[in-house]
Amino acid sequence: MGNPGSMNRPGFTLVDLIGGIVLIAVFLFFCLAATANLDSQRNRVRCASNLRQVGQAILLYSNDAKGSYPRTKYDVSQADRPTAYTGVDSNDPFSPACPQVNDVSAALFLLLRTEDVTSAVFICPATGLKPDDYGGGTHTALDNANFPSGKTLSYSYADPYPSEAAAAKGYRLHQGLDPTFAVVADMNPGTPALTQLTLQSTAAEMRNGNSNNHSGDGQNVLYSDGHVEFQNNPFCGGMGRDNIYTYGASGIQANNGGGTGIFGSPVDVNDSVLLPAAIMATASPVSIAAATDNAPVAAAPITPVDQGTDFTTYAVISAGVFLLILLGALAMMFLRNRKTRGT
Repeated sequence: MGNPGSMNRPGFTLVDLIGGIVLIAVFLFFCLAATANLDSQRNRVRCASNLRQVGQAILLYSNDAKGSYPRTKYDVSQADRPTAYTGVDSNDPFSPACPQVNDVSAALFLLLRTEDVTSAVFICPATGLKPDDYGGGTHTALDNANFPSGKTLSYSYADPYPSEAAAAKGYRLHQGLDPTFAVVADMNPGTPALTQLTLQSTAAEMRNGNSNNHSGDGQNVLYSDGHVEFQNNPFCGGMGRDNIYTYGASGIQANNGGGTGIFGSPVDVNDSVLLPAAIMATASPVSIAAATDNAPVAAAPITPVDQGTDFTTYAVISAGVFLLILLGALAMMFLRNRKTRGT
């Protein structure tokens, strides 16, 4: 005769087991989300550190250039057609042939030729991109005159090539700029949505105008006084809330509009126009002017490793873990029931 006490032995029911699994899955989800947010914050801090180093390099360069910020060959008659990534293999950034005139990325590359910073400083850690190796082997920055593409540059620089009208209004990149002037920032996304934004745009709409480096959450911005801030929308230049990724009046100055266009000359001393843009990610000596607001140059998209506040991936992972654990638990209970019936 069996022991009557064995009939009332405590144990876990299927409901208890499923409840425990749900708690584990929820805990896993929040752990993964917290880890992702921590990585995102770390990348922002490291990105900001990069921009401060770029700011220091610009200051050192301008000290040796009578206060002027870096720029290569300048043709005021073509100021409305800035270029980028031209003359990569040239060893003279001011040669008559290459780079082309008004090349914004070549201006930024001058900082590498001074050897005050390394190419790693021009890569936002959130993008997962690789620094420029100048062609490999024993090559150095002195063997090149430009970044080969947006795959080795993840920051945009204030256009140092103003039109005649902008120059007449006092636009010039040099020491003594207004402290709120944006000099360098995470890469301009280059999307047509930029000119359609207003100061009243929703947070979701603003994400379409933010840099891709941090998954649309915002961008780190280096200002002329050397400080760096993470801004959650592109209306962060000057006292008038200038859109740093467009040319023309924007923000308060343009009755809250987003600017005239993306690829062109600044219009006055308060107009930050940060270039190149992310749509020029592929390696080729191409003119930014070839890209218009309605028909941008096709380029391979760069997917950042920083997923910001997007929890979708982690929800899917947690759901998968939950299902695996649940199936395993059900299988164990099935085997246990078969064993119990067998005895």
